[in-house]
Amino acid sequence: MDGPFPIKELKDLTNLELLDLSSNRFSGSIPGRELSNLVKLKALDLSGNDFSGSVELKGICELKNMQELDLSRNKLVATI
Repeated sequence: MDGPFPIKELKDLTNLELLDLSSNRFSGSIPGRELSNLVKLKALDLSGNDFSGSVELKGICELKNMQELDLSRNKLVATI
């Protein structure tokens, strides 16, 4: 898959626990605030894409059930 992150298709999946969208060609930024709707998410793998720019860490940090996060092999700029 390629293009921007498909948040519109995912935002209502509030019971989702695992999301693996690795090794695609998603581009643009990662919409951290919109991801905060996925309150039961335990693992998020967005590695190996073409995401660039900064990461909205505030939204990702609100995911209290998150145990695994992989953003490697992208073109991101962020301070954690």
